[in-house]
Amino acid sequence: MKDIALVAFDLDGTLLDSRKKIRQDVKAAVQELQRTGILVTLITGRSFAATQPFVEELELMTPVGVVHGAFVRDNQGLEIAKRVIPRPGVIDALKIADEARCIPFIVGSEHDGELIVCEEHRKHPVVETVLHAESDQVIFDEIRFIEKQDIDMTSFGIYLVGLRDSVMDALSRADSLPVQLFQSGLYPIHATGVAKEFEQQSAVAMFSPVGADKAFALREISDCLGIQMDRVAAFGDWHNDIPMLEAAGSPVLMGNAPEGLSEKINHPNLIRTGPNDGSGIIEALTKLGVY
Repeated sequence: MKDIALVAFDLDGTLLDSRKKIRQDVKAAVQELQRTGILVTLITGRSFAATQPFVEELELMTPVGVVHGAFVRDNQGLEIAKRVIPRPGVIDALKIADEARCIPFIVGSEHDGELIVCEEHRKHPVVETVLHAESDQVIFDEIRFIEKQDIDMTSFGIYLVGLRDSVMDALSRADSLPVQLFQSGLYPIHATGVAKEFEQQSAVAMFSPVGADKAFALREISDCLGIQMDRVAAFGDWHNDIPMLEAAGSPVLMGNAPEGLSEKINHPNLIRTGPNDGSGIIEALTKLGVY
């Protein structure tokens, strides 16, 4: 039996099933973990506003990590730690988006749960597609359109969405900046309600604050709780979960994860389990000896 003191769950695709709900058997298992003294946290790409209902449903007492780990709050919403892209970095990202013909989506850091879209892109097909998917997933609490010249803010993250070649061009331009005020990564499109053709032809460049990812949030939470990382189990299913899975002592990859994702995770103790719509979480908790 592993000496696990903290279990961290990603939300979408992991703790939540395809209906965006916590299965009753999974909820019972999480409650049992807490009853036995094992702490539970959430580390998600969602805003805090979109995460809080699950914090309340599970009656969590621990801090949680939101917006891909850039922001850590306690269960009441008080700030514990955060990393942001500074205003000049946001301006750089908007310029890159223009040059590479991508559509930028900005996660503002001044108002929790806010996604900023340029007013001039309001009717763009990419914006309509993304906002339709967002209406199904409720990742952000509010969507606001602002004239590009009026965007002057720090950000928890910026998504540049476009055709794959355009996104690769954006990443190349980001890499060539003399001073990089954000870190960047390439991600496939994956969202409920998005047409298969759009998924196959498009991609996302995600610009995030330097040093901010789900591992950053997991370490901040573990430090707050006085728990060593080798006593942490982490569950995830997507590319942005890789840093968190590699940082945890006991990482668990869901069975619904994209093909080939497990090969990208550098960890000797990686556990593969079943999908989020099945008994994957229960199976993994049993393998870990905590349930």
